Amino acid sequence: MSKTTAASAKTAAAKAKNSSGKPRASHSTPTKSIRTAKRRDKAPTANDAPIHSKCDQVLQLLRRNKGASLAELQEVTGWQAHSVRGFLSGTVKKRMGLSLSSVKPEHGDRRYTIGEA
Repeated sequence: MSKTTAASAKTAAAKAKNSSGKPRASHSTPTKSIRTAKRRDKAPTANDAPIHSKCDQVLQLLRRNKGASLAELQEVTGWQAHSVRGFLSGTVKKRMGLSLSSVKPEHGDRRYTIGEA
C-alpha cells in the first residue's frame, strides 16, 4: 500500500469515529427527497374533503325555524363572537347573497335566521 492510500484510509477511519473514539451510528431516517416524494404520491382527492365544513354547519343552524343564537354558533365553530358576526355579515350576506335577519326577543339572546334572497 502506498503512503497516500494509507493516509487516506486513516483519514476516512478518523472521520467515521466521533470525538469519543466510537464509530458513528448510521442514519436510519430516510433522506429528505424520499420523504417529500412520499407526500407527493398521495394527492388530495374529493373524498378527503370534510363532510361538513364549519360554513355548512353554520348555515344548517341558521336555516332552522328558530334560527341560531350567537352562543350556539360559537359553540359549533369554536370561533369568537366577533368572528361569527364577521362571517354572518361578510360571507352569508355579501358573498352568498342570503337574506340574514336577527331578532332580539324581550327575554333571551338575539337569534339569527336566513332565507333565500
